[in-house]
Amino acid sequence: MSETKSSQRSWLAQLVTFAAIVAGGVAVGYYTYGPAPTQFGNGSNENSPKMAPDAVANAVAQWHEGAEHRFPLGEAEASDIIESPALAADGDRVFLAWVAETGVDERSVFLSRSDDGGETFSEPQIVVRTGVFTAISEMRGRRVERRLRTLPRLALAEKRLYLSWVDAGDTLDSVVLRLAWSDDEGRNFSSSLPVHASRQARPTFTSLQVAEDGTVACSWLDNRNHVQQPFAAVLPAGAAEFSPEQMVYSGTDNHGVCPCCSTAALHVPGTGTFVAFRGNEAGYRDMWVSISRAPAGAFQPPRRAVETPQWQFDGCPHDGPSLAASTRLHMAWMDARSGVERIYYGSADLDMPKFDSRELFHGRDGVQGHPHLVANGDVLHLVWDDTLQPTHAPDEVSPERGSSGRPNHQGHQVALAGSSRTVLYSRSTDGGASFTEPVPLQPVEGAFQSRPQLAVTRKGDVFVAWMELGVGGKSVVVHRLQHPGSFVNTSQVAP
Repeated sequence: MSETKSSQRSWLAQLVTFAAIVAGGVAVGYYTYGPAPTQFGNGSNENSPKMAPDAVANAVAQWHEGAEHRFPLGEAEASDIIESPALAADGDRVFLAWVAETGVDERSVFLSRSDDGGETFSEPQIVVRTGVFTAISEMRGRRVERRLRTLPRLALAEKRLYLSWVDAGDTLDSVVLRLAWSDDEGRNFSSSLPVHASRQARPTFTSLQVAEDGTVACSWLDNRNHVQQPFAAVLPAGAAEFSPEQMVYSGTDNHGVCPCCSTAALHVPGTGTFVAFRGNEAGYRDMWVSISRAPAGAFQPPRRAVETPQWQFDGCPHDGPSLAASTRLHMAWMDARSGVERIYYGSADLDMPKFDSRELFHGRDGVQGHPHLVANGDVLHLVWDDTLQPTHAPDEVSPERGSSGRPNHQGHQVALAGSSRTVLYSRSTDGGASFTEPVPLQPVEGAFQSRPQLAVTRKGDVFVAWMELGVGGKSVVVHRLQHPGSFVNTSQVAP
């Protein structure tokens, strides 16, 4: 077989595998994460061990000038559907981070930056080097091995760049969510801080946010009680260490929550710290939000984003919420109560008496997921991944149901089998009352774009990053929307 045909077959196998995982949309059971100790102690990257030249050649980006830049990944990343790029921006500074395997049982966090508003990006540098911890368990009489992940997150506060990641050694008690920061544009980082005190946490599905006053908020799913429960911790502005971590919600009868959907943390100065997560109440996978009024204070009983249970499902969709705040609290998430995955939006007063929630873009074709929402004053920016080719409208889907009465989502699996996936963008200029018609950012026929991340500067420049699997393999893509209003169809989608 020729080298060309072999590479094409390899790519097709990766794409089929990736599409099958995305199309399934769920996992019975859950993924876990982690790595091995990072050499961060002296605050300088110069003393970190260097990669072999061939590894650098495979992992370091190749990009083209313009509004879009691509950073190729290796074959090891092609089938991963959990890791997403991390993105932060303000002024003319844009920071992009991602994880790639750089050796046997080794992962590295790469960081690239732009100093000219996304026109060009620096050669990526390794800022975290970690091993790969494998968790071993038994499920239904079978040995199950799960390679823990790193999950880098970025945030900017004035001139300080924050980076969080899941670090680990050879044992479970070394799996730790860590935070470090850089005051010189990511060239050097501080010694890292552990986000939590417990060494049995096994943190997964993490989030990082830095408030305007410099308060850092982190959340994660925690396994210290042998079920997945949301926890959170806050680093007050100017503090040397995190306040003691707090359980957000134990779940009904201490049975935990949906075990493999990302959490979202958001600190609002003068109000408190919000944490959103997907619940699992009697099998209903709806969204919940709780608040702590003090840095180390207990979280209040969570509130539903919907008044009554809506989506009963025997599985985990790997699709968490996104939080933002202006004068109100805003949240976007995926819900498949209709049998097809759709983006929903809700908002509430900051004291959260009640969420007003609705499906966005009702009647529009497509299987939607992984929303990311950012507020810039009363302007809300929203991205998600969606099927590029038409599929069934919500009212045309009649999903098969098992003996439990729960939808198994066979309908959208068929729809996805012959379609591509792309990232769409919409915005609201009236605080969420209405959103513009969705616009695909950079559709590529035959490619799967997934897990988009947004960053919006104070002057309104918009940057979006996502993972893309296509003919050339898998890449991290970053796209600049310098003036999004100039090409977005402004016809409004009313509540």
